[in-house]
Amino acid sequence: MAPLKTDRNIIGRQVTTEVDEVVTAIRIATDSVKNWTLVLPDAFTEAQLNSLFAKAPTVTGTKVITASGCAGWAALDAGEKAVLTAKGYTLN
Repeated sequence: MAPLKTDRNIIGRQVTTEVDEVVTAIRIATDSVKNWTLVLPDAFTEAQLNSLFAKAPTVTGTKVITASGCAGWAALDAGEKAVLTAKGYTLN
């Protein structure tokens, strides 16, 4: 999957983000922090969200992923969202 561009950099520069990089960040955060919230890049499409949901590890504790601002959020159905919530995440 080609990287996508997002403007989430706090100093105003574009950064490159891929689904696998987000999954790696989830794994690192889960190993070191009990409870966390992750806001996904606005440009994530439905396909990228589904790929992320499929690759995300199962977790315990309070893990919140905010995807409602993503481009592909409106196209997701309840079954697609359930893939992530079944793994222990709160999705909003």
